Amino acid sequence: MKPSLLKTIAVLCFLSFGAFGQVPKGKRIAVKIEKLRPTSLGFDVLVSVKNIGTEPMILAESAWRTGTLQSLDVQQWDDNLGWQSVGPCRDVAPVSTVKLDPGESLKNTIPIGDKAHGNVGRCLRKIEHLAGRVRAILYFAYQSQQKFEARDPEGRVNVVSKPVELPLAN
Repeated sequence: MKPSLLKTIAVLCFLSFGAFGQVPKGKRIAVKIEKLRPTSLGFDVLVSVKNIGTEPMILAESAWRTGTLQSLDVQQWDDNLGWQSVGPCRDVAPVSTVKLDPGESLKNTIPIGDKAHGNVGRCLRKIEHLAGRVRAILYFAYQSQQKFEARDPEGRVNVVSKPVELPLAN
């Protein structure tokens, strides 16, 4: 094989591998778990979402609570199942949005629970007991209101926080 062809293949492979899991151009997002607070049903997880990019982001707002992001969730690691949701149901489609300008951030408190704490909700969950590592995940962020309304597939970002350990005392 010619050296120039090998070089071209190597460059194309490098560029394609760098694209996986990336936020769309100009859409830089930081997701961080700020605080865990024990509750009678599990924990309240305080999560911050910050626009560290150069363009505004449009985030879907939950239909069940103003100011709460629809696609912000908390997941727990399971050795057999991988990352599994332990947050509230997100089964009602969002109708409103929140605009996050460059440099702006917002915080949401996400309640998490399990059957051991008496949290029996409508959504089926595979996690029986809260323990170990959890992370926050933002599933969607859109470039414009029009792209949100069209549910543009490029809005799927799956930005995750650094995992943190749940306290043992709960």
